[in-house]
Amino acid sequence: MAFLRSYHFAVLAVAAPLAFIACGSKTGLLIDDGTTATADAGFILPSGDDSGTITKNVPCTDGTFTLTAAQAEIVFLIDRSGSMDFGIDGKTATGLNPSRWDQLADALSPVLSSIQGTVQMGAKFFPEPSNGSGDPESACLVESTIDVPLALHNADAISSIFQSSMPGGGTPTAAAVKAGASILTSTDTRAVTRFMVLATDGAPNCAPDGKDPNTCVCTAVTQNQCKMFGDAYSCLDGNATVKAIADVLATQKVPTFVIGLGEQERPEFTTVLDQMAVAGGRPRDTAPHYYKVLVSQDLTDAFTQIQASITQCTFVTPSKPDNPDAISIVVNGVTVVNDPTHTNGWDYVNKNFGEIQLYGTACDLAKAPRTTVTATVDCKLMH
Repeated sequence: MAFLRSYHFAVLAVAAPLAFIACGSKTGLLIDDGTTATADAGFILPSGDDSGTITKNVPCTDGTFTLTAAQAEIVFLIDRSGSMDFGIDGKTATGLNPSRWDQLADALSPVLSSIQGTVQMGAKFFPEPSNGSGDPESACLVESTIDVPLALHNADAISSIFQSSMPGGGTPTAAAVKAGASILTSTDTRAVTRFMVLATDGAPNCAPDGKDPNTCVCTAVTQNQCKMFGDAYSCLDGNATVKAIADVLATQKVPTFVIGLGEQERPEFTTVLDQMAVAGGRPRDTAPHYYKVLVSQDLTDAFTQIQASITQCTFVTPSKPDNPDAISIVVNGVTVVNDPTHTNGWDYVNKNFGEIQLYGTACDLAKAPRTTVTATVDCKLMH
């Protein structure tokens, strides 16, 4: 089929503001219905059922609370389509021009090793390895299972998939996003920051329903191949993929960092990747969404930025006043000011759910050994 021979070029779209804030973090922190807290009691996990469903705002409660950094869980969604066998420049891979697949493995490996002791990581590669039949359904298959289950210290397990499998097939990105989110949210763990990193080199396809190969945007090598072969599997699946990423953020509070590898070949593809990056972030994000990966160093830099974004600079307070002046954040004895510019201080990541983020020097202080972060709340100052 035409889509099996296709290759796509894009840019790295890191859901803002990842590429620009060293200590930033975009999290999916879960705060459940029935949240309770008492002064000086430390972080109080929500009471009630273990569904992890966000159902109401965090209330305001007077007192001083010791905050706990949220535990991070991340699922890497790795594109294993046939075009990953090309070099970053879109040409045939050689010893001097390694494949995107190999360059991705090399850039990801040190990041996995550096965070595996503190971050639970898992990986889902897509599509599934082909059964050799050559039919599009097989080449677009995404199972609901995960290749590497979430756990600490599994960097080698993730890296080994790059060695034990080869690129091939289409790019069923929407299905992979849904599978990854389902895996992340299948447990009942609370006070967890959950997110996904989607690494892909091309425009999503593999969803033929409702698409006309005579008129659709074709992701094959040439625009006419969809029409020539009657191949709806090669039609661009942009809207459904963007919606899948947006739905995961809106309903499951899991953001997605979107990484696109390769040259800009067609504006239709880069537009979709930008839309995917925006959908994976938070509505208040205003930084640019593109960070081009045209050489391997760009890819290494991107993962370094993502690594910095998942450090322990995200906290949750069980007491949330509407007025930022009614809450005082202290990190290791140093009072941290509210800073909406995200330069040096703290700000709400999501006020409704009591999620705060530290930036700049405040973030550095929070990463020091034996860190203590407290919040003092005076509800009388709310208005």
